[in-house]
Amino acid sequence: SPQQSGQHNGGNLAFGPDGKLYISIGDGGEAVNSQDVTVTNGKMHRINADGTIPGDNPVFTQTGALPSLFAMGLRNSFDFTFDPLNPGRIFASENGPGCDDEVNRIVGGYNYGWRDNYPCDDASPDHEYNTIPPMWYIPTSTCCEAPTGIVVYTGYQIPQWRNELFMATFNTRKLHHFFLDPSRTAITGANIVQGTEATLALENGPDGALWYIEAGGYNPGILHRIVGPGLPSATPTASATPTASSTPVPPATATATGTATYTQTPASTSTPSSNLIMGHVFWEGRSSQPSPRQQWPITLTLKSGLNEIDYPQQMTDAMGQFTVTLDGVPSGTYTWRVKGPRYLASMGSITLSGSFAAVLDIGMLRVGDCNDDDVVNVRDFNIVKGSFGLSVGQSGYDPRADLDGDQRSNATDFALLRRNLGVGGPGPIGPSPHGNQ
Repeated sequence: SPQQSGQHNGGNLAFGPDGKLYISIGDGGEAVNSQDVTVTNGKMHRINADGTIPGDNPVFTQTGALPSLFAMGLRNSFDFTFDPLNPGRIFASENGPGCDDEVNRIVGGYNYGWRDNYPCDDASPDHEYNTIPPMWYIPTSTCCEAPTGIVVYTGYQIPQWRNELFMATFNTRKLHHFFLDPSRTAITGANIVQGTEATLALENGPDGALWYIEAGGYNPGILHRIVGPGLPSATPTASATPTASSTPVPPATATATGTATYTQTPASTSTPSSNLIMGHVFWEGRSSQPSPRQQWPITLTLKSGLNEIDYPQQMTDAMGQFTVTLDGVPSGTYTWRVKGPRYLASMGSITLSGSFAAVLDIGMLRVGDCNDDDVVNVRDFNIVKGSFGLSVGQSGYDPRADLDGDQRSNATDFALLRRNLGVGGPGPIGPSPHGNQ
């Protein structure tokens, strides 16, 4: 709806993992709006991509409640982010006046307490209004920092930060690094990333770095990124909390914007709670920018001697990244193989030791292996030829002929196949006499 006020119009909109569009809207400078279910302000809304209302939206029983409502009682929730480890969980920043600077865990159907004559009760919220206490808040005596951008870091350049929560603040220009408990419903500690001035947006960059805006708002903004050591073969078992400095990065990773670089300055240590392998794939013929076409199944195989373990149907995300949890995998050096349908496999070796969060630098997988026999040849050519000019839903269309993910077979797919014609990739590592898990 049109916003008439000149303040508290803050908010964001983003598609969630369920394909629904989530929208946060500030209270418009009128606190009473946040508890009025008949107006859009002071709420988070949830709608379908076509603008209709999802049938599973939470029900607010008050008379005249808007069907788009997802959560209420917000003041000026500047930004929100989805937890990649818990589909549907939302972390949101909140701006207060003399109090109420918060990080909230947004759950559908809940009230977050902002109202007229707000009593600054963050430490012990009134359950009549605030049904979920804030995960983090600034006491009245030290308020206010003005929380803005918030994101769960999912990049690969700084493995120690992966899946941890970060937030910028407009007034104090701080980049907060929050540590979550195992359930990821509470914040157990926080650091300030030194050497940065993050005032507005935070984002996971397509290069695996953490991007942020300095200044902005009423002044020109500067885009920075925090880069790390790339994709090391293994992450240290005890990792220092990274901070950032203004040291220039090498030309190979420099951008036209300011850059902060990752350094290991001891502040606190952490050990991975589970053994993970994280990887990043560039799919040939598909954009390297975040895109649904980057979401593609892979099979990861690990083999050491006679011990072979397959992890099939692991999905990459919109940036081509994936995470596999390893249960009961003994330490040692393993040969790994990653294969996606229609793509030639990649192979390498990795050493796993103790508690680890290992990272695979897979690089680009070459496309054209339509029948998944580990070579691009005339059989693949005939598959593409047989569907040429057809798209999904048409009679005779073979989805294996779609090499770039646009759901049709055309000249682009032929060009990709021709580029790799005659090229073979590493075949299966080999069946284990003990079977796979």
